[in-house]
Amino acid sequence: MAYDEINEAAVYASTGNPLPSDLKLMLNLLNNAPMQAAFDQILALQQQKGLSLLDMLTFLHEQVLQISYPPPVMNFLLSELAALEVRLAQGTNERIQLASLVGVFKQACAMTEQFQIEREKRQQQQLAK
Repeated sequence: MAYDEINEAAVYASTGNPLPSDLKLMLNLLNNAPMQAAFDQILALQQQKGLSLLDMLTFLHEQVLQISYPPPVMNFLLSELAALEVRLAQGTNERIQLASLVGVFKQACAMTEQFQIEREKRQQQQLAK
């Protein structure tokens, strides 16, 4: 038997899928950590757990859909995640694509901030009328 105890970690490890806690950590890093820190920590997670970026993306996509991003940001994220998945499936360098993933989320964060600023301006303009 490969594992002494059958538990969640053993099941995910034997199937090569990332743990939900790993995905939450990854999503938190992508949304909140500085670009270099996010890249370094996700790369370390991949190497430590033996995960491919393509596998992580598949499950990350599901997590992204559960977050209430503004519609234009969600559209951008899903489009970019799909393009990233295609590039990975074609055999491009995972480190370069990881950098791309981090950049996509940093751009999405900036878009979200801009969306909120514009929404607040519209609300203030409506109140001033």
